[in-house]
Amino acid sequence: MSDKTHTPKKATPSIAIIGCGLGGIAAAVKLRKAGIESFTIFERQSGPGGVWWQNRYPGLGVDVPSHLYSFSFKPHDWSRTHAMRDELLGYAQEVIDENRLAGHIHFNVTVERVSWDDDLHEYTLTFADGATATADVVICAAGLFHTAKYPTWPGLDMFSGETIHTAHWEGDYRLEDKRIAIVGTGATSIQLVPALSKIAGHVYVFQREPGWAIARGDRDFSEAERARNRRPGMARLNRMRMYWRFERLIIGMRKIRPNKSRLQVVAETYIDSILADHPELKAAVTPRYPFPGKRPLFDAGFYRALTEPNVTLVPRAVDRVTETSVVDVGGGDWPVDVLIFATGFNVGDYLGTLTVIGRGGRSLHEFWEGEPTGFLGITVPGFPNFYMLYGPNTNGGGSLLVQLERQAEYAVKAIQRMAKEGITAIEPTGWAYRIWDEYLRWRNSKQVYAISNNYYKASSGKVLTEWPGTMTEYLVLTRSLGRICSAAWTSHARPPRTGRPPELRLGQSEAEEIGAVEGATSVDGRDAQAAAEGIGEGR
Repeated sequence: MSDKTHTPKKATPSIAIIGCGLGGIAAAVKLRKAGIESFTIFERQSGPGGVWWQNRYPGLGVDVPSHLYSFSFKPHDWSRTHAMRDELLGYAQEVIDENRLAGHIHFNVTVERVSWDDDLHEYTLTFADGATATADVVICAAGLFHTAKYPTWPGLDMFSGETIHTAHWEGDYRLEDKRIAIVGTGATSIQLVPALSKIAGHVYVFQREPGWAIARGDRDFSEAERARNRRPGMARLNRMRMYWRFERLIIGMRKIRPNKSRLQVVAETYIDSILADHPELKAAVTPRYPFPGKRPLFDAGFYRALTEPNVTLVPRAVDRVTETSVVDVGGGDWPVDVLIFATGFNVGDYLGTLTVIGRGGRSLHEFWEGEPTGFLGITVPGFPNFYMLYGPNTNGGGSLLVQLERQAEYAVKAIQRMAKEGITAIEPTGWAYRIWDEYLRWRNSKQVYAISNNYYKASSGKVLTEWPGTMTEYLVLTRSLGRICSAAWTSHARPPRTGRPPELRLGQSEAEEIGAVEGATSVDGRDAQAAAEGIGEGR
């Protein structure tokens, strides 16, 4: 029998997108623009936006200028130079509406497991409520900052006040006139402290180590500026100007230098401009490592808030917690009513809430052994048709949305190849993966953050999060290396593709709960979503 007879009928693969944040939205739009409709987005939260939906703490906004923190295919009439959370959520919804994506999205659905079938060349997705779905391709847009990092100080379980992690800010806490301890002085705290200083009785900011910050320079656009930005092409022109400004900034910002960088001088000057009359405070917030070392911060009122009479900077780490106070490593005892953790995320536990099983039954976390890596930050050998957006070593290249578009395009190009050539499995070659890993180790070792204490690294010292190059470099690599660095093959055991998007299938117990007839095991996507939401109520 000829090979042609064995080749499955060519049809568009079915695609499951995990996450309806900006990465998942980018993937969906790129698929639609390529004429591909066979995708479904599964989102564990009740609305779109990813981290912008999940995070709700006061003062939350983006550090990158609005016109650059937007998609190339969707200019927007931004109200501010740097958008705040609500405007970003509105932007995400606009993209969904304009691209008619709503019918492809299932909210309140949590994917817990993704398992590859070596014979059928498809993934089975298992959800938290027991439902399942199958897909030829999985695009995981769960993000890098996924699992909140909680401290383990002695006595924490004894604290009688309220404890809040900024990644799980659940609602409108009553913080007026309260004594509040904020632990951490990173990108979250620098936004939160100014907001809380306006309402709290007193704010104690616990700083283990300072970070370099420069002025964010955020403000509302004037009506004249907004009118100018609404002119055809003007928003895109602004975006391009910012793109190249960030490219120049990235090229020189992170290299190890024998002397101070220009940006470090700018940061020192900025600190002095606000804290010159507060020498002890100035000394406490000025890092002793080269700029940027840690994630560079963009100040929109943090340093000034530290000078307020109801704000105290405690330049020491936390040692322990009592029933009514926080004790620092110097012995200082600070009575507080509320304890806020601005302690970040376990970036080394990438995809920590998702089990991914690849060829031969091997899990992705077993393969990584605590050091997540991906070819171009997108794919891993042994895990065919599995694509990560905002994966390992793709952070810090400028604008996240620019990088997300490149990663989505990479996945779409592979899917188009599958449809055109009748291929059922694509993954990076082992040699390409190893060369890429060594290349990243070498490039990252030349960057200033490699010699500083930060969340970028594993315990071994390997940098897990950062892309050491520019956005343009990444564009060239993602557009040129995919085919030549991939292995592809076809399963002869699987039936022809249907070209339909993945649909939820309820298990027997779930079907009984919604009154399904005995023996029914599936419902259409819309009914399944309603059933999943109904079953999940009260959990």
